[in-house]
Amino acid sequence: MCIRDRLNIVDCENIGDLKCFNTNFNIVSFRNSIINNTNFTNASFNEKSSFIDTKFKNKTDFSHTTFNKICSFRKSVFTKKLDLTDTVFKDNVNFLNIKTNELNRETARIIKDSFEKQNNIIDANRFYALEMKEMEKELNPLKNIFEWLIFKFHKISSDHSQDWLMSLFWIMNIAFLYGYIDLKKMGIIQVLDKMFILVIVGVLISYIYKRYRGWFAIPITFLFYNLYISSPIVNDSNLDKFAKNINPFSIMKGSDPITFDELVFKIIIAYLIYQLIVSIRQNTRRK
Repeated sequence: MCIRDRLNIVDCENIGDLKCFNTNFNIVSFRNSIINNTNFTNASFNEKSSFIDTKFKNKTDFSHTTFNKICSFRKSVFTKKLDLTDTVFKDNVNFLNIKTNELNRETARIIKDSFEKQNNIIDANRFYALEMKEMEKELNPLKNIFEWLIFKFHKISSDHSQDWLMSLFWIMNIAFLYGYIDLKKMGIIQVLDKMFILVIVGVLISYIYKRYRGWFAIPITFLFYNLYISSPIVNDSNLDKFAKNINPFSIMKGSDPITFDELVFKIIIAYLIYQLIVSIRQNTRRK
């Protein structure tokens, strides 16, 4: 096995292929450099290692590599896929302001875990969302349809508890649509028909929200609000019925029987309110 005491590369903008196999490093320092292809297979970094402000342009491989002491990838850029699945970090790692176009679920989990250990909740949540995004690719509805549906619903409702505005958006618009359609006055066939329409509209709303984000949510909400208050059946210009609809415990008051569609609606609203609370807490909490 090759042993190198020190490797120091600074301000080097054109490193072709950097290949180190079965090598022990004591101190390694890269700073403000650009590497085309990187391969540290079966390498061991015994002391401090730094890849600050380093750009990895093409393939980057840290397979079966061990970092025994503190390591820093601060401000590093990975233009291709980053894979740290077979990389061992025995001490703290600094991934602050790291940029990568693609990474697998295990790599996202490793980076998330490093931020959580440093109480960096905001960046940890960002990589938690990436971890969930990669998990979504692994799920197969043909193998486990219920797990896939729950995961998809979690994604659509709050972007995996990362977007509280998305949860609030769903709460308001589903309540407006439910009140406008007025399922309580319809037969079972009409109810199923309207519920199907709600699902289609919900998928379209989700796509539009994801595509255009917050600014497009305002006119959509305003549209459903106008449909709601302008309906002669609803008659709720003060939004009293709307407030009762979004209260998941309102069914516990009064002696009126609850219908199946009301129960489903209340469960959905309760879940969305829970996601709203969790999403706000995720981005504001301190450990």
